[in-house]
Amino acid sequence: MAIFWIDLLCFLCLLYLAMRFNRGWLIWCAGLQLAALVTHFATVVAPNYSPVVYQALIEFWSVPILLVMVAGIMLDQKVMRK
Repeated sequence: MAIFWIDLLCFLCLLYLAMRFNRGWLIWCAGLQLAALVTHFATVVAPNYSPVVYQALIEFWSVPILLVMVAGIMLDQKVMRK
């Protein structure tokens, strides 16, 4: 349950940042974080998932979020230098 609340807080923060700033990568990060939240809800609806599958699904979304963040920040820095 603690992981759900942390993921929810991260989603709300990313959503706030995406609405406040005009950076496309923030929208993508918020969307991917939302997908991680949906994974939490899927395990509530179908509780017979194995814990290993649940853990793999939760961890799966962290890699694309990090890749989008790195690419977005690099592109932002490149634009700022011009």
